[in-house]
This record gives sequence, structure tokens and C-alpha cells, in this order.
Amino acid sequence: MNKEGDNMGENTLSLKEIRNNIIRINNNIENYCGLKKIEFEKTQPKAIMFDKLKVDVSHVNYDLFIKYVIKSNKYDDKIIPLEKELLQYQTLFINEIERMKRYDEVPLIEFLKYEAGLSWNEIDNFLCSASGTSKKKWNRYKSIENK
Repeated sequence: MNKEGDNMGENTLSLKEIRNNIIRINNNIENYCGLKKIEFEKTQPKAIMFDKLKVDVSHVNYDLFIKYVIKSNKYDDKIIPLEKELLQYQTLFINEIERMKRYDEVPLIEFLKYEAGLSWNEIDNFLCSASGTSKKKWNRYKSIENK
């Protein structure tokens, strides 16, 4: 545990890092869901090939479905914690945007302009500011930073 007492140092992450983690977790979830879908499709009946038709007493589909259920549970065991982690990062992202919106607008303006790709007018609307306010704040911040 670090000095601030937060869990895993998440409060030190920038919006860009939080967003990157959200995208990474989403990709992992999609990967496991895709693998799960492939396993499910293996259980579905195939087309009958009449040239290879023979009487078979075994129930292959039943065995395939049991294998699917077992593998599906393994994928679910990986997907569920990822979804919980995703929810935590999404909540952190929203809370950080709300905090920055209230107290620390310059990093939020930087994120909205250069990471989210919003125009200056869209940023002003998001921050409930007059037209041109966010651009003035950004220019003032940059001029102070360059001194």
C-alpha cells in the first residue's frame, strides 16, 4: 500500500493511461468472448455427408457440449474479473473527468482536445463555458509554461 492509502496507485494514472487500460481490458474481454463463441460453434450440428453416412450409437454432440461447458466456465472465470476491473476503470475515468471539470480544467482541456479530438467549441460546451474560454485558458497555460 502506498502513502496515500489508495488501492494500486490508481489515483496517479492520467486520463490517457486510464483510457488505455479500458481499451486493453475491452480487447481481452472480446478475445475471450470470441474464443467462447468458437467453442460453442463446435457443438452445433454439421451438415450431413451422405457418402460417409453410417449408423453410430455414440452421442458425439453430447460429448462436444460437455467439453464446451467446461471450456466456457474457464473462459467465464477469466471474463468476470476482467469485467469487474473494466467497471472500476470506467468509474475512475468518469470520477476523474468530473473532478477535473470542477477543479483542474487545463489537463482536462488537454485530454479533450488532443486525445478525444474535440473542437474548442465542443470543449466549451462540455465545460459549460462561454465560447472561446477553453482556448484562452489553454493559451494562457502554455504561455506560462513556456516562460
